[in-house]
Amino acid sequence: MSQQKETIANSMLEELGIGTPEEKQEEFRLTTERFKTERKDRAWKPPVPKSQRHSLNKKPVTSAHEYAERHPEILTPHTSSKALVDAVLLDLQKKGTMETNGTGAQVRYSTEDWNTIIRVLSTYFADVLEGAGFIYGGAENVLGLQRAVADIVKYRFKARVGDAYMKIAIGDKE
Repeated sequence: MSQQKETIANSMLEELGIGTPEEKQEEFRLTTERFKTERKDRAWKPPVPKSQRHSLNKKPVTSAHEYAERHPEILTPHTSSKALVDAVLLDLQKKGTMETNGTGAQVRYSTEDWNTIIRVLSTYFADVLEGAGFIYGGAENVLGLQRAVADIVKYRFKARVGDAYMKIAIGDKE
């Protein structure tokens, strides 16, 4: 009986143009041979589809030197302008208080004001150096520059109060 069912089913499938399941499997059997290409090392890899074969239109790269020639304004300080630095420093200059002690007169700045002065000076100094083509050697060098500027200003310079120049003191009075 099963033989009769198979023949009836096959004849109906043939009438519809579908064919038998075994024929269909052979018809659509995937072979990897037509998708393989041979590499130099004799291994197989699939071919690259045509949609991925297009070349990218790469833009020419401009070197830092060429960019500096085209745009000379990048060679000057950019983070803070001289006018801005001058305004901030003039404001901070007024915050120093004059005091007299046994060794003579001096100008005392609070620690917060002194740190602001040093931060502004070292930032501007670093901007000028960047305009000259130098950069920081690393993140720790930022603090090193601030310490060096603080030492230079404190020990090599005097603060002006009116017409007089006085030594610099930092921190609250003891």
